Amino acid sequence: MKKLEERTTADMEVALEQVCRVLPQGGDHKKRKRVTRKLMHSARHGKTSLGDFMMVARTALNEHYFEKSHSSSQMPPSGEWLGRSLLVAQPDG
Repeated sequence: MKKLEERTTADMEVALEQVCRVLPQGGDHKKRKRVTRKLMHSARHGKTSLGDFMMVARTALNEHYFEKSHSSSQMPPSGEWLGRSLLVAQPDG
């Protein structure tokens, strides 16, 4: 795989941090790794804007809780669906 541009990597980090900041202690390793894998997949397929990364990161976290909610009673922090609580964290433009 070719090396990602510095700007792309920075945008991926911003998306990861913004999305995981709603989790206790910024999220555990498993959740952050899942989001990172999805961000890498997005970058490999040419979706590299910060907006793209924010959407991918939110979706990855929502999928995690959706899967968990079907196998247990674990719900996102504050009992809110993460997509709704993260809409305010979207970047301008």
